[in-house]
Amino acid sequence: MRSTSGLSDGRIKSTVTPLDADPCRDAVLALNPSMCVRTDPGAASVPRFGLITQEFQQVCETLSIPPTLISSKLARVSEEGELEELLGLDYARLDVLLCGAVQKLTERVAQLEAGS
Repeated sequence: MRSTSGLSDGRIKSTVTPLDADPCRDAVLALNPSMCVRTDPGAASVPRFGLITQEFQQVCETLSIPPTLISSKLARVSEEGELEELLGLDYARLDVLLCGAVQKLTERVAQLEAGS
């Protein structure tokens, strides 16, 4: 099992600015969770939950969110295919957007409960 732990110590970070929760909420609401079967060589032919990186990329462009969760690597789409640049999504870091969305939605629930 791969570890999703990474260094996040404040002592090695600079230019830290709070993330606006509105774009986080909007991004999460714009995502299209899906189930698919990957067809690339070596991938298990079992249904998986996931997102389509190109759709996430479009959400980032629309909301002016830096696409820091998107990466690429050379791989084959099929056994006989040429190496191509395929996109990937860093799911481990997606939780930061989810955290911002939950904070914004929780704030809204509190306002509604308070009668505002």
